[in-house]
Amino acid sequence: MTPSEPPLPDLNDILTSRRLGAAIGSLADPAPHPALHLDESERLAVRRALRRSAHPLAGFANHLLDDWDQLADDDRAAGLLLFAQLARTPERRRDTGRELGR
Repeated sequence: MTPSEPPLPDLNDILTSRRLGAAIGSLADPAPHPALHLDESERLAVRRALRRSAHPLAGFANHLLDDWDQLADDDRAAGLLLFAQLARTPERRRDTGRELGR
């Protein structure tokens, strides 16, 4: 980012619980919903957060951002939920030697 470029929006301002709730609500309504729109600066902020994620689905999430304008609304809603999960989950090392529940 150069000094003349405005700073990217904060991820918490993009993926608010209100926006995520509206995205879920849009699944029952076929009309286009503004909560599913991500402008270019929002996409860049999400992409930056995904780059820091060690989650195995981070690459898939980046592909969703690449195709955002062509996605159906239900895919966009799922994408917003995925972005929120991946971007807010602290990085954890995968320990393949441990089983769940033990």
